[in-house]
Amino acid sequence: MRAFVKYNLFHKEQKRAFKKDPTQPKNWAFDELADEWTCGGRP
Repeated sequence: MRAFVKYNLFHKEQKRAFKKDPTQPKNWAFDELADEWTCGGRP
């Protein structure tokens, strides 16, 4: 690999605030039995 272009949210996703934010779909839990995503919501 000669070059790697990072996608537009790469640096934002690395921050602690993004990783702990329950409103981000990447932080939701998926229930395979019910086939649905569960959002923790804001505390």
